[in-house]
Amino acid sequence: MITPLIQVIAVLIVSNLLWALAIWQFGEDSPLAWVGQGFGMFYFPMALLGVVILGNLSGANPMRVIPSIVRTLPSYALVGAVAVALSFALSWMSERLSESDSIIVIMGATTALTLYFVTVHARLLGLFYRQESEKLDWL
Repeated sequence: MITPLIQVIAVLIVSNLLWALAIWQFGEDSPLAWVGQGFGMFYFPMALLGVVILGNLSGANPMRVIPSIVRTLPSYALVGAVAVALSFALSWMSERLSESDSIIVIMGATTALTLYFVTVHARLLGLFYRQESEKLDWL
C-alpha cells in the first residue's frame, strides 16, 4: 500500500508543479496561477492513468502524458468535463450537508460521497483507457 500512495503523491507533485511555481513567482491571484492550476487538473488524471497502466512513475512523464492527451483530446476532454461536474456536485452536496448540526453526519456523508465520486471517476478513466488504448499505445 505504501508504493501506490507514494506514486499518487508523486503524480500530484508533478501535476501541480507549474501551479506551485506560478504562485511562488507571481502570487496566488495571478492569471498564471489559474492557468497552472487548470493545467494540473487536466494533466493529473492522464498521468495517474499512465502510472497505473505502466506500473511505475514513467507514466507521469510529460513527454508521454501530453502527447497522449493531444491524441485522445475529444474523449479525454469529456472525461475531464464529467470529473469537473462531479467535483462541483461534491462541493455543492458538502455545503448542503454542512447545514446539519451533527458533525458525525457531515463527516460520514462527505466521506461516502467523496468515495463514490472517486470511484465513478476511476471507472470513467478505465472506460476511457479501454476505448482509447490503441491511440495511447502505452503497452
